[in-house]
Amino acid sequence: MLQAEDEIAASGAVLGAGFAGKRAMTSTSGPGLSLMSEMINMGVMSEIPMVIANVQRGGPSTGLPTKVEQSDLNIALYGGAGDSPRIVMAASSNRECYTGIQLAFDLAEKYQTPVIFLSDLFLGQRTVINTIERKIDRNRSTRVVPTNGDLRVYNRFQDTETGVSPWLIPGEEGALYSVTGLEHSETGNPNFAADVHLKMTDKRFRKFEAMKADLPTPRVFGDEDADIGLTCWGSPVGAVFEGMEIARETGVKSKMITSIMINPQPEEFFQAFFDSCRKIIIPEMNHQGQYAALMKSRYLIRPVEMHFPGVKQVSPRQVADKIIEVHHELTAEAASA
Repeated sequence: MLQAEDEIAASGAVLGAGFAGKRAMTSTSGPGLSLMSEMINMGVMSEIPMVIANVQRGGPSTGLPTKVEQSDLNIALYGGAGDSPRIVMAASSNRECYTGIQLAFDLAEKYQTPVIFLSDLFLGQRTVINTIERKIDRNRSTRVVPTNGDLRVYNRFQDTETGVSPWLIPGEEGALYSVTGLEHSETGNPNFAADVHLKMTDKRFRKFEAMKADLPTPRVFGDEDADIGLTCWGSPVGAVFEGMEIARETGVKSKMITSIMINPQPEEFFQAFFDSCRKIIIPEMNHQGQYAALMKSRYLIRPVEMHFPGVKQVSPRQVADKIIEVHHELTAEAASA
């Protein structure tokens, strides 16, 4: 345990530990995540694993330190200079806060990249009892190491089919290479040529396609034959499920898909789910509809958005009312067709 002087130092310490081959994480909330953006960028460029848990509260700035909101998704996804890919995850239960961090460390180490793990005040201050087992997946958590052939001419940032380079830890035999926040060639030495930048940018993004094989399958709840689908993220999942149950008691069916993975996502599951729906509802605790915007751009859907900004949690009753309202709209459309 290290008590750093500020969030920049804390994220720098995590990055240094990752460079040395040790698993490390730090935690913060929205304002701290803003300060960590430069180190997150460094982790992306230098391909060093790091895990940051962000327990969201109301914002912007110092905002509402004792209130809840889901408004840090955009900075988690996009905060930083340049094309800066990173893994973003969001727990929807206390159990996922534990098992999800295990997954975050595994993905960060195997794919050599930063992970931002989103929680929120409701999860952070909730008390529940869980029985949890540590399940070790060696294929998911194994660091890619060089072969003897690689060591003859070792390139720390070798451009591989998966985008994941063989990684030697400082101190290991043959671990002589440059690491920098500057754009660089496969050797690690700074290089500003356009073709090198394009090649290395593609390499850093290619990892996110390769890691889809290690992502958990999304969870689907509700009636499989329902025309109304919902998707949401984080702690509102429970409230939305309760709203679905309330609507079901009135005879209105619905179904929901959710995943701990925000970026990347197992897109084929989401696309198949959305294709099976006539209407999609997305409730979330922010003003902009940040998750809805992501889903619209990624899957070309036109969802019904429900915004619960700052302080107010997602209301199961309001979710139920919206499901019933959408059901009536679909019934009217069918009758007039």
